[in-house]
Amino acid sequence: MAGGAVLFGTVATLLGIGFVYGNEFKLPTSIVSGILIRALVHLAYVLEFVYLPREVYETALRLSILLVPVLTWCILWGVEWYWNVSFSQRMGQ
Repeated sequence: MAGGAVLFGTVATLLGIGFVYGNEFKLPTSIVSGILIRALVHLAYVLEFVYLPREVYETALRLSILLVPVLTWCILWGVEWYWNVSFSQRMGQ
């Protein structure tokens, strides 16, 4: 079990470094944000911060896996677009 986690972590780190080196930070950041939100939902369920029925918990996990990375990617795309537009406008002045 620990060997699989180490292998996954190593591969994810190498891919992340490759993406960041290529100035493509949106995809790894989106994936990591989805994993972190999933972990937080699971932690809240296990530690019983808020009572969640099993069905609500499973639905929250599915939504966090699907929606959080997509929303994060869209937000980062908007930020990158804004930076590029504002930079080109500043260079044009």
